[in-house]
Amino acid sequence: MSDFPAPKKPAPYVDRDLDLQFHLGPVFLAAVHAAERAGWSESEVADAMAELTISHLLKLVANGETDRLVAGAIEERIALWGSQCSTKLN
Repeated sequence: MSDFPAPKKPAPYVDRDLDLQFHLGPVFLAAVHAAERAGWSESEVADAMAELTISHLLKLVANGETDRLVAGAIEERIALWGSQCSTKLN
């Protein structure tokens, strides 16, 4: 997939999501058709694609929550160390 097109602009822009859908469409359909040629039914392929999408979204949410919790724990630890250092200096 090294030939996959990049976004038109690096920053968000109107219809960026539609541009990506346009480029993902042929890749998506190629995977669907390959699975169907291998013997999977159209509904099995659709179910699998939906489950993969949901799993990926759940992973993104979980990773974001983990990142938030880790950042909070680091901030708490830094604050604790700061207060311990100032106590020792006094």
